[in-house]
Amino acid sequence: MIDYTILGRSPATLSMMLESVHRLHPNGARVRIILNTVVEGELPFAVEGVEIAELTHDQWDHEEDLRRGVPCLCGVYRPEVKRSVVTFFRGALGIATDRYTNLVHPTAELAATAQLGSGVDVGPHVVVGPHTRIGNFVTLNRAATIGHHTALGDFVTVNPGANIAGRCQIGEGVSIGISATVLDGVKVGARSVIGAGALVTDDLPEAVVAFGVPARVMRHVK
Repeated sequence: MIDYTILGRSPATLSMMLESVHRLHPNGARVRIILNTVVEGELPFAVEGVEIAELTHDQWDHEEDLRRGVPCLCGVYRPEVKRSVVTFFRGALGIATDRYTNLVHPTAELAATAQLGSGVDVGPHVVVGPHTRIGNFVTLNRAATIGHHTALGDFVTVNPGANIAGRCQIGEGVSIGISATVLDGVKVGARSVIGAGALVTDDLPEAVVAFGVPARVMRHVK
């Protein structure tokens, strides 16, 4: 039976990850959720055929998991929280980036030339185009589309139904809202937030919040 260890927990990420695990391993899987100071939400999670256990980080025998080769997943959603969880477990327990695996839902379509970093979570019906580069700890939620020759930096989160066209450059820690569209060749600076339904037609600087059709910068990220 396959084992996974999920570091941190949020409702959005756990629901998507557990569904992927269930679909990828119909004969059963074991998932341990390791909690630290970052816990988003308290919703219950149950998936048929997936055994779930929750531990605090000081209860987790991470060295035994390392010996057995159990892969890790980052179980939170927002870019700044993903960074916090990864930093915490690296500092407290030495969990390096190469300990994290990728989880790709079986209905997702990834081009043969797409490149994925570590700790990438790809949800159902996601499409990733040719020659696309996906950084570490990126979340692509259901039905998101990433175009050809596009690059996504580390810790990016793409919400359901968002469409990023070809030749785009999406900086580290960017969050792209539900059903937002980023047009061909656009660059979005690190840590920026694009609102739901926005149409991004021009480059955006770092650390701004933009929304509307076309998208306009409304404020800076605090």
